[in-house]
Amino acid sequence: MDPVPGSNGQEKHPRGTSIRARVAWLVMGASLLAGIAAGLVGTWAAGHAVNRQFTEDAARNAARLVDALRLPHSPRLADELAGIFGGEVAFVAEDGQLIATSLDTDRAAAFGEYLARSPRPDVIHLSGSHYRLAMAPLHSSLACQLWLLTPEARLRAARWRAVWPLGLVILPAILLAALVGGRVTRVAVQPIAQLGDKFENLSIRLGSGEEWGIDPDLPARTRPEPAEVARLADAFDSLLGELHTARVRLAESARLAAVGKLSASVAHELRNPLAGIRMNAQAMAQALAREGREDPSLALIVKETDRLSLRLEELLGLAAGSRPASRQDARVETVRLDRIRDALVALLGSQFRQIGVELRCTGDFAAEVAAAGDEARRILLNLLLNALEVSTTGQAVGLRAERAEPWATLTVTDQGGGIDPAAGDIFAPFVTTKPHGIGLGLAISRELAERNGGHLTGRSVAGGAQFVLALPLAPQTETDQGPDS
Repeated sequence: MDPVPGSNGQEKHPRGTSIRARVAWLVMGASLLAGIAAGLVGTWAAGHAVNRQFTEDAARNAARLVDALRLPHSPRLADELAGIFGGEVAFVAEDGQLIATSLDTDRAAAFGEYLARSPRPDVIHLSGSHYRLAMAPLHSSLACQLWLLTPEARLRAARWRAVWPLGLVILPAILLAALVGGRVTRVAVQPIAQLGDKFENLSIRLGSGEEWGIDPDLPARTRPEPAEVARLADAFDSLLGELHTARVRLAESARLAAVGKLSASVAHELRNPLAGIRMNAQAMAQALAREGREDPSLALIVKETDRLSLRLEELLGLAAGSRPASRQDARVETVRLDRIRDALVALLGSQFRQIGVELRCTGDFAAEVAAAGDEARRILLNLLLNALEVSTTGQAVGLRAERAEPWATLTVTDQGGGIDPAAGDIFAPFVTTKPHGIGLGLAISRELAERNGGHLTGRSVAGGAQFVLALPLAPQTETDQGPDS
């Protein structure tokens, strides 16, 4: 008869830590280490991203301020900007020569040596202090750059302010992951523990000679899938979705920034030659008209240069860092709607007639609106050109003006089939349904409308699309004057 463990003095196998405890410690330890590693990596990445964005944003803001106010590049201006942005400022010519700086003589000389290096490092050591550098071009002076030298001590403080909330989130997350891991482990190894209890009970009964069968005190089975595991999977999927969305937004921001820089350069290079081409074509057409002759190609040249000029305005609207940022900063003027209408008819009349589309202007164009410069005309010009592009011979485009206190509304309606529902937000940058469109016209138009205190909306109507531009009515002279005036 085979010996029964423990019944004849035979020593049992030594028992170490249970499987449940081992797996629990392994899971909790792995969760803790993974959380700490993720926290360190996330803190490092967030700190460096904040560091880089902090310096580049500050340099761009300083350059935009100088461009917007057309300030001279003087040492006094450099000192004032250094006080505003918490660093040192230098104006540098395109050839690397210092124009003006807030640095003292010794540090300015060391910075000049830095400018002569190739490649240039991101951090420079000046007089016992480390500075992180960022450069932004000055659009008001094509041959000049603005350099911002931000002290590393200031950046370290900014990084700490940015990452310590992340630590407060990661620490509870690590603790929660450890608790959840322990719970999941307990549920996962529960069938193994029950099986061990069952075999141990069976061994005891066999050793005592007792009849044995299925123990009714032991459950037949456990839950097939722990709820904690399902919740963790759902939470992880949600986190991945949020990270994907954030990455898409970051890529879109980088794309907008790159297009903005490129568009400013292209627009400035092409606008003046186009104006010269248009002027010469008009002069030649007028000379031929005095002789009783006509050359259709000249009218085509004028039309195409007008179209290209509009596209350049869209590009400049995207990249304009020197534009007023709000209605309070813009130069608001009183503009009559009939003057806007007449200017648009004079500009687009030939294009409408050439395609065979009727431009119907109806309503109250005697109203006056408060708008900055010709921005109201730019918005309507873009809307009418869009309507013309989707129209065919024999159709009509409507431009209707109405007065509804405190607004003046201008409605552009076409018969081109309406807005494609699959296009999404048509006012978002780079959203277009045109084969060769860039998707900036409506985005810039809405931005201009909102900056002038109004709004721009669009919807599909029966047989076409309708866009409504609402601008604030200009105040009456009598209401502007007080009793003492």
